[in-house]
Order: sequence, then structure tokens, then C-alpha cells
Amino acid sequence: MNNLPYRAKLLLVSVYVLAAGVAVWAALYDHPAPDAPLWELVTLAVLAIIAGGNKVQVIGRDKAHENGSLTLGFAIIIASMLRAGPLAAVAIGCLSCLSSCLFPKRQPFLQVSYNLALTAVQWWAAGLVYIWLNMGELAVEAVHTLPAAALAGLTFFLINSAGVTGIISLCRDVNPLPLWKETVFGTGPVYLVGATIIALAIVVFRGDLGLVLLVGAPMAFLAYHTYAVNSQLAEERQRRIEVLQRSSAEINSLNERLQRAMAETHHRVKNNLQVVSGLIELLIMDGAQNISENELRRLNQHVRSLAVLHDILTQQARSDGHVDSLSTKDALDRLVPLLRSVTGSRPLTYFVDDTILPISHGTSLAVLLNELVSNAVKHGGGSIDISLAVVDDQARLEVADDGPGFPADFAYGNATHTGLELVENVSRYDLHGEPRYENRPEGGARVVVTFPLRPEEELVA
Repeated sequence: MNNLPYRAKLLLVSVYVLAAGVAVWAALYDHPAPDAPLWELVTLAVLAIIAGGNKVQVIGRDKAHENGSLTLGFAIIIASMLRAGPLAAVAIGCLSCLSSCLFPKRQPFLQVSYNLALTAVQWWAAGLVYIWLNMGELAVEAVHTLPAAALAGLTFFLINSAGVTGIISLCRDVNPLPLWKETVFGTGPVYLVGATIIALAIVVFRGDLGLVLLVGAPMAFLAYHTYAVNSQLAEERQRRIEVLQRSSAEINSLNERLQRAMAETHHRVKNNLQVVSGLIELLIMDGAQNISENELRRLNQHVRSLAVLHDILTQQARSDGHVDSLSTKDALDRLVPLLRSVTGSRPLTYFVDDTILPISHGTSLAVLLNELVSNAVKHGGGSIDISLAVVDDQARLEVADDGPGFPADFAYGNATHTGLELVENVSRYDLHGEPRYENRPEGGARVVVTFPLRPEEELVA
């Protein structure tokens, strides 16, 4: 209750006070003698409990709104009011209200208490109006009973609609008058006519059995039919809610994947541009006044390799949303055709253990392969062999050729070669690995780079 707006609290307390006043008034009121036997009132009470808050559409076809509908319990309760007076209407009305509040779904205590208090107020007021207009008694006379019952039903509806639409609107902190007017004009006439028909039935069938057959049996059938229809609609509504929830979860998942892919794409483009910038910077630092055609081709090869990796990861993001790693086999299968365009007529073979690499490792591996193959083409001879083996958490990249091999006095520190500087930088600082330059026993040069498969931050942790 603490969370309710002030005006909603005020209405709530007002209804509680009125209900307490009804209890005192009912205790002191000189009730007219009931015109119905006890068994008839018990039957009506049972029917009211069964009917509960179920409604039947009387006029109109708009299923999204309740305009034109009639609460089944209303017909039963007003019959008990005409037969036994205001107190019977309050008692049976509260039983019907309690039934609708607890089944099929239990309402919160505050909502149940408010509905019970409002039920007591509206049926007591309706009963007093009926007694007053029916000449102060429960005797059935068509000239008095029919208009008295009609106005009693209207009194009930006006108080009920004001209480229900009022608490709903005030809890939402909006003006309740528009909703109340819509309810009154849409459903008020139905209750007016319904009360009149019930009164007419009592006038025509003065006997107890006639009343039960005319009112009780149809009401029981309508209650059961309405319950069955409402249960089916509730199941269908629940199925639709579950479908919407699943669809919403899938949309949220796709949205998260898209956001991750976009963020990683921006990060990858930035890194790739930094790699290209670094390659250009190495050429500038090499001191060449004029960059040769071969150097430009080598730079172009690096850019194309980075584009291949970018394409692999973009397709991967579309299929499964994974944009933070890639397969070594997928990467080499796409890179080797580019490398063969560099080797020309010289044979190029490759072997790879398939494993998953972080994106940063994939970019560095592409740059490293391009540079080592370019060096093998430029300084070596014969076939070029590439292998990537994985042992535990270490990867071993090897590029070898059948050429003359490294000179006997070769040492990286004494070599002034832009390509080797790039190999050193990428191997040591990007892959956190160790490069080795050696000759194969069978002849030819071989460069071996061993590096950890996990990023550096994981190794530090």
C-alpha cells in the first residue's frame, strides 16, 4: 500500500470506511422478512460461487474489451436480493467475489480486501434502493418491482464501475473519468436490462421451483460454459506469451551478438590499420629513398591477408556470433591461395594442426606467414614448406625452403633486413614467442617461431 499514489490510497481507505459503515448499518437495520426459503438461498449462494467473476458477452463483438458483457454472478446475486433483501445480496455477493479473487489465480491480499469491501458497499446500496422503491418490502408487484430492480441494478453498476475504474486509474496516476464514462456507456445498459429481466422472471414465476429453473439452471450452464471458454483462452494466451518470450530472448541474443560483432569489427579494423601503418613505418626507417616495386607488392600482400582474416571473422559473426577467435585451419586454407600467388611456379605445401587462436594471434600469424614466405621466395630456392604444429598450449610455426640456407656467420643482430626486423617484432612482441633461424640437415633455410596459444593477459593471470 505504501507504493500507491496518494489519491489511490484515499479511495482505498474510503471504501474500507464505507464497508465498515455497511456492517454497522446492517446490524442495526430492521430487515424485511425474506420471501425465499433457506434452501433457495443456499442454492443461489452455490451458483454465485460457481459463477464467480465469469462474464458473458451480451452485445458487441470487441473481444479486446469488456464493454457489453455481463457478470454471471450479478444475475444470481440480484435474484437473491429481490428474494431476501440487501443482507442476502451482500453475503452472496461477497462469496461470489471471493471465488473470483481466489480462482483460477489468487489475487494479492490488498486487491482481495478492496474487492470485498466494494462488493459489500455496492450490494448494500443496491438493496436499499430496491427496498425503498418497492414500497419498503420484498413483496412482488410488477408495477413497483420492475423499476425498483432496474434502478437497483443500475445503482450497483455505477458504484462498481466507479470503484473499479477509479482504483485502476488512480494506481496508474491518470484521470479516472474517461475510463469510467467509457465503461458506463458501454456496459451500463446491459446491467439495467439484466436486472429488469431477473425481476420479470420473479414476477412471472412466483414459486420457488420456477425461480430456480429459470434463473439457476441457465446461470449454472453459462457459468460452466464461460469457465471452459475462459480456460481455453487462458491456455492460448499463455502459449502466445511463451512464444513471445522465446522470440524476445532470441532477439536479445541476436542483438548482443551484433553489438559484440560491431565492437570487435571496429577493434579489428583499428588493429589492422595499425599493422599496415607499422609496415609502412618499417619501410621508411629502412632508409630507402625510393620504395621498390617488390616492397610495394609485399605491402599489398599483407593488406590482402588482413582482408582475408577480416572476411573470415565477419562470416563467423553472422553464423554463430563468435568474433573473438578463429580456426587455424580456416585461416591457412584462405591464406595459402594468396601465398601461392607470391611463390609463382615454386611448389608450396602446408600442414596445420587445427586449433583456435585469439584474433590478435590470427592477425600476427598472417603477417608472419607473408613475411617468411616472401623472404623464402626472395632468398631461397626450391619448394616452400609451411607447418603449424600444436603441442599442449604451445604452437610451432615453421617455414622452410630448399635454397642455399643462411650463411655460416648469420646472426639476426648483424642483419639489416626490414623483413627480418618485422619477423622479430611480430614474433616477440605480438605473439610473445621466440624465433629461430637455422639450416635444415637436408639443405635449405628454416625459420621456426614458437609461441603460446593463450593471450599474454591470460598467462599473466
